[in-house]
Amino acid sequence: MYIREQKSPFKGNKPRENFSSPVVDCNKITAAREDWKPAVDIVENAECFVIEMDLPGIDADRVIVETGENFMVVRGEKKKANEQPFIAANRLERGFGSFERSISLPVAIVREAITTAYKNGVMTIHLPKKEISIPKAIKIDFIN
Repeated sequence: MYIREQKSPFKGNKPRENFSSPVVDCNKITAAREDWKPAVDIVENAECFVIEMDLPGIDADRVIVETGENFMVVRGEKKKANEQPFIAANRLERGFGSFERSISLPVAIVREAITTAYKNGVMTIHLPKKEISIPKAIKIDFIN
């Protein structure tokens, strides 16, 4: 068997991170960790808008969806995954806290026909478009 030495993919070919020394002091964690927004995809077809929002680790009952004629607001809160006290944090990358996403839509929607689903941390919302009255030509009868 041949074992080849591999250079570190980290800048400067530094050795593996030392997890014995803290990277972040728990007393210096700022509110920036709590300022996050879930990722969202918005697609449109002829009948509706389909919105998919990543909400991993959030209970569906902690999410509120509000709609207007041509907008939607999603609010919720993601709790910290680990509520145990700690001396120092070696790495904190996951977002938590309250969030709000406001989405403006180019056309009116039928609010009574909105459907939602929540599966595997992804919320899917179908927003049916309101039928737009198409202008039609009217024949003018000339009277002599």
